[in-house]
Amino acid sequence: MSDTKAPSLKDVLNKGLKATGQDVPDGNYAGVLFAFGDPFMLAVSEKFKKANGPTERAVMELHFGVKIKEGIGAVAYLVPVPEGGATNKKSNLYKALKALKGADTTFFDKDGNFKEGVTLERFLGANASVQVKHNAKEFAQVETLSGAMDGVVYPTLDDCKVLAESLKADNDNIPF
Repeated sequence: MSDTKAPSLKDVLNKGLKATGQDVPDGNYAGVLFAFGDPFMLAVSEKFKKANGPTERAVMELHFGVKIKEGIGAVAYLVPVPEGGATNKKSNLYKALKALKGADTTFFDKDGNFKEGVTLERFLGANASVQVKHNAKEFAQVETLSGAMDGVVYPTLDDCKVLAESLKADNDNIPF
């Protein structure tokens, strides 16, 4: 049984309602990496389980702000957490970071290795072309990332401040 107390019915019934979330249609967008989600454990899919291997893995979300008709929308890309700072070149995290282009373009050396001192935080504000596709539950999510294109206007971290604040507020208000 959980130690967390559920809100009272009176509090729920008398609380003003508001709709949250946005509908980012399927398509390709100019995007900026504006936040990292808190790592969490996710069950390993049956198709990827190995004999005597782990049943869960640590993952996190990369949050991208994308330009949509209504302004800036948010979509997330699920990636593995780099264990001890190491990320396999075949992992979704490495591929995502490789696609990002920022003002600081010195993230990688000529062999595709991270340069000395590169951290995940340095990728904030980096741009990519973000392909969005809805999953089976109709949530918009990042399908793939590709390199930023020259001449395209990308959202900035300032454009995504409201999205970042909303993410933080949502995480602080989760009742479980």
